[in-house]
Amino acid sequence: MRVPPRRNGFTGLELPGRMAKIRVERLATRAPSGWRNVNATTSHRYRAADFPAEVDDGVRVSRSGPDAMLAWNLAANATSSDVLRGSVHGFPVGQAGAGERCMIHDTVAHTLTDPDLPQPGDSFWYLVRGENLCGNGPYGFEGVRGAQAAPRVSVTCP
Repeated sequence: MRVPPRRNGFTGLELPGRMAKIRVERLATRAPSGWRNVNATTSHRYRAADFPAEVDDGVRVSRSGPDAMLAWNLAANATSSDVLRGSVHGFPVGQAGAGERCMIHDTVAHTLTDPDLPQPGDSFWYLVRGENLCGNGPYGFEGVRGAQAAPRVSVTCP
């Protein structure tokens, strides 16, 4: 899976436990004639422990007037977070165009105010994941008969 460009110009592959190629999109080198931009590719072995863990059970939603107030704890090994929102009528998670919305991407904040109201008879769900330079953590995991299954994914947040 390709990781979108980040502020530092890195892109790469999320391949926990395998070799991952990293492409540096903006790298300047100094030559006798001055600075010049170059592209470079390098490899690094990432371990699953390098990626953010699942966000803990500290995600909280409360009301303040008509607004939903979201608060969460930063995932272990994460430096920022993404918040995904969807319509309960749009289950399951990960169906693009089914009412999912990336509420905020790559934020260092731990709170969010959502002023939107769901359609009558519907409600919203919220998922939070951690991010770091290695990539994205999971939005949690699907469950099959009480056992942990595949990680929840969405194409809505980068």
